[in-house]
Amino acid sequence: MRLIEAVPNFSVGQDPLAVKAIAQAFFRAPGVTLLHVDVGQSANRTVYTLVGPPEAVVAALLEAASVAFRYLDMTRHQGNHPRIGALDVCPLVPLAGIDLEETVQFACQLAQELALRHSLPVYLYAAAAKDPKRRELADLRRGGYEGLAQRLADPLWQPDFGPASFQPKLGASIVGARPILIAYNLNLPGAQLPAAKALARRLRSLRQTDKRLVSVRFLGWYLDSHQMAQISTNLLDYPLMDPGQLYELVGIEAQRMGLKLGGSELVGLCPLAALLPPGAPVTNLPAVIERLGLDSLGPFDLELKIIEYNLRKKGRIHEVQSLGWDLPDQ
Repeated sequence: MRLIEAVPNFSVGQDPLAVKAIAQAFFRAPGVTLLHVDVGQSANRTVYTLVGPPEAVVAALLEAASVAFRYLDMTRHQGNHPRIGALDVCPLVPLAGIDLEETVQFACQLAQELALRHSLPVYLYAAAAKDPKRRELADLRRGGYEGLAQRLADPLWQPDFGPASFQPKLGASIVGARPILIAYNLNLPGAQLPAAKALARRLRSLRQTDKRLVSVRFLGWYLDSHQMAQISTNLLDYPLMDPGQLYELVGIEAQRMGLKLGGSELVGLCPLAALLPPGAPVTNLPAVIERLGLDSLGPFDLELKIIEYNLRKKGRIHEVQSLGWDLPDQ
């Protein structure tokens, strides 16, 4: 069975009707399962996670984008997360029965169809990038939506699909294929935004001496909804650097700067293996959740946050088995 995950990030988090309408589009889509909806009010951004056969996932994404574009208007969008468009970024992730190279083909198909249907500039990134300079998401989003018109006018930054003209309402989209990524944020209670940004710079500088950090992206930001700064991270290779290892490392560096960690949060879902080392019993999970403070901003629901538990809850046992992961004990 071929199975991929899609993690579309839409630039909406403060309009419940739009968030719900997009989710309903995924619920209606045949052959796919919507695993999770992560609404970020401060970021004004919502991350959806769905799985299914690649053809069904691409069809579901195209339908959801059409629904979203009726609601979203980037000329009125405000948020603290980097973004260039209404459907800001949409990675496809191979899970079972399909490799990254084949997943790239589906990413290109999705990007091309988005551009055709909506006259939308679309960039390819990660494994789908045609230009090595476009592999990194941060490079494609540099300047943000506000600088997009100028970037589109630059011959070096023409989109891979669609017109090289600025569309104020929808902006542009970024589509790609990549391995599993874990979005993981660490809390800095009492810290202000400048301190969080300084710590993020410090962590990025450590890549020269700690090669595990080459696979981690760092950003300092402030959550108005919780009146708290965070180090927002993307773990691109969790077997190399997992959340537990990162929490310990960031805690040490924060202390050196007179800051302290106060728990963390997972944005979206992660595989069980990201929290438990190979061979560790599932009964160790509560201790891991407590140590990382994963419930610091709200309850940590295994059936919402762990892919295997989520699939099992939705009755998708075959998918769990296809992934080759051990099914958690009932």
